[in-house]
Amino acid sequence: MQDAVNYAWNKNVVIVAAAGNDGNNVAVYPAACANVVAVSATNSSDLRPSWSNYGSYVDLSAPGENIVTLYGADAYAAWSGTSFASPIVAGVTALMASANVQLSNLQIVDLLLKNADDLGPAGYDVYSGYGRVNAYRAAFAAKGYVTADTTAPAVAFSSPANGATVAGTVNISASATDNVGVTRTELYIDGAVVALSSGASAGFSWNTLGYAGGTHTLQARAYDAAGNRGATSIAVTVKNSATSDTTAPAVAITSPADGSKITTTSLKINVSSSDNVGVTKLELYIDGKLFGTSPTATAVFTWNTAKVAAGPHQLQAYGFDAARNVGVSSLITVSK
Repeated sequence: MQDAVNYAWNKNVVIVAAAGNDGNNVAVYPAACANVVAVSATNSSDLRPSWSNYGSYVDLSAPGENIVTLYGADAYAAWSGTSFASPIVAGVTALMASANVQLSNLQIVDLLLKNADDLGPAGYDVYSGYGRVNAYRAAFAAKGYVTADTTAPAVAFSSPANGATVAGTVNISASATDNVGVTRTELYIDGAVVALSSGASAGFSWNTLGYAGGTHTLQARAYDAAGNRGATSIAVTVKNSATSDTTAPAVAITSPADGSKITTTSLKINVSSSDNVGVTKLELYIDGKLFGTSPTATAVFTWNTAKVAAGPHQLQAYGFDAARNVGVSSLITVSK
């Protein structure tokens, strides 16, 4: 979940989530993830309702009690919960972004927190975070904010060299510099992203056996907090021997065992694979439907079996290599 949040954050997305309605300080996710604005609730007196969660992960508060909203197709009703407070904050971030399209997600969140109305003790507290959101102040702060940084990062490949002829597995690496700081670096092969980094450098181990012989374009892109982007491209020639990779990965579900009983509500499914060159992806299917994927040669998938129907269920895994060879595991049957 944190990886998914980081991916969105690195794409300049502002992520807002409800803090939860359990009335305690137990962290709720994704609200407690880094790079997420966690929102608790307030009532009409700017006090925390007893059911609103609190804790050090809370960033902001917003009205969440007796919020008038749609009820069915043609009626309205008053509802309460942090799930009604967090959309208010999300709407304010949209106002801020429309008021100043040059703002980065980092700048939006910073202005959002700085322009909240402080509640309770002075400064940050675990109940309302930096305060109750103030749409008027936040939007006008965004509109008046001047993004001074207009210098794009400078990007360069350290390997391979421009015009190089490559074969087999090749290390691709690039780095960037900026007058303020680099927030994200990306690597592309023929326009498709292959590596992302939240720092000033990125690397990727490229198995060229999965690509046609001839010229391919490698591109590196780097971004700063102001949204400036720098990019550079090089061309390389893939030239592998006539013997291509035709060996499919060997794949196995190592646990649970075939014919075993499901005795837990959280079943761990272990998948392992091997290949003469390298496994690039694993897929797990449960009852013929894709359950999950992994970019590694071994993976552990967690299956919530609490609401799974009684009776037999079939598990099968697929392994892929860069040459698009596919290996299939034996079919495993488990029963509940």
